[in-house]
Amino acid sequence: MTTATISLDHYLTLLEMSAESAGRTMAQQVVRTGRFIHPGDPMGSLLAHAWEVDRKLPVFGMKAFLRALRTSLDEGEVESPNVDEVLESLPLAINTARFNEVDMDVLIADLRRDLPTWFDTTE
Repeated sequence: MTTATISLDHYLTLLEMSAESAGRTMAQQVVRTGRFIHPGDPMGSLLAHAWEVDRKLPVFGMKAFLRALRTSLDEGEVESPNVDEVLESLPLAINTARFNEVDMDVLIADLRRDLPTWFDTTE
């Protein structure tokens, strides 16, 4: 596989844009099925890759995911899952065999601690 080096600013932009897309896609699934199961494998992969780059980065992806999910569901007048529901479902979204460096308990604890700094978790 060929790799490329990009700046952290570009990486964060790609992470946030991809996470927003995953949030909009998940909102469509929630509207179709009437329920939230987990953030989805693409979002799980985004978080795991971000974790491998720097443990502080997944919060930026989750913030963008939640913002897009909530915004999209508000437009359709469907109830959005709360932050705890999303965080508790993360183990279903991340393939720990593929991303064996990711410590799920630490990732979830980090997100639970850092999200209120960047995102209104009271909704």
